[in-house]
Amino acid sequence: MTYKDLPEIPFVKRWNDLSTTDEQVITNKLLAKQSINDDEKNKLKECIDFYKNVIPKLKDFDLKALGKSEIQEFLEYYLYIFTYLIAQSNDLYIYRLFRLVDNESILGKPDRIREGKYLSYPPLEIVQRNKKFNRANTPDFNVFYGSFSIDNVLLETKPEVGRFVTIGQWIPVAGDQVKVISYPICPNPMKYKVNYDAHAAYYAYERLSTKVDPLLFDWMGVMFNFINDEFAKPVTHHLEYLYSALFSKRVFEICLLYTSDAADDLLCVDLGGRRIIKKNTHTTTTHMSDISPITPV
Repeated sequence: MTYKDLPEIPFVKRWNDLSTTDEQVITNKLLAKQSINDDEKNKLKECIDFYKNVIPKLKDFDLKALGKSEIQEFLEYYLYIFTYLIAQSNDLYIYRLFRLVDNESILGKPDRIREGKYLSYPPLEIVQRNKKFNRANTPDFNVFYGSFSIDNVLLETKPEVGRFVTIGQWIPVAGDQVKVISYPICPNPMKYKVNYDAHAAYYAYERLSTKVDPLLFDWMGVMFNFINDEFAKPVTHHLEYLYSALFSKRVFEICLLYTSDAADDLLCVDLGGRRIIKKNTHTTTTHMSDISPITPV
């Protein structure tokens, strides 16, 4: 199986009669700390070599040139590359989140939002109507984007001067805090030095090298690095979010934590669990001409 000039999917990654792949069987053995034979080691090395070959080509592939009729075919190829997802999770406590909504993007006009449903998850019908990929969601999937900092909300969304926006503060249903499982993404090594959570996430990953088989660690590394890069890259077209959006959709039963590419010392959180955030405690509608621009250091 292949797509245009991209590398063919190797047999070690193809589905067999048991609805699994050799790659899955081998890596599951290693995750369970079971030994593997030389043939299995060679197959896993073949997988690693395939990732090292295909990932640079995926990065260079012109996603924005995909026509409507080509997207589905490309998605089938891409999802076959990553037939299943390995996840490193960290516990995270959430005390409060801030979220910004561009009023006009919801209402179609510059006006005050009067219905609470427009302040939490973007209405799915609006997401579907826009038909666009975003960094953490596909056109058929809506997510709650929030940040631990108001500054980071503004830096990430970059509302234009003259727009009316609503900023809401959210707290957990459980009370003062809630513990969720997060998937840490932090592509810039410098962020580990200025952000406590990013520092903890990075070194939790580094410690894996002493706890798992070296071959398994190499296999995990090529995928983690690809995902990290996709959450940090600049884009000029919504289709260039395709890789990170598809990844996000598959992990949103938990929580996705990633450092902002707009502010090096701050974190963003996208939540897939729909019952841990309660009604916002405070909202403010602001005209962007009243806010001084913030320049990231």
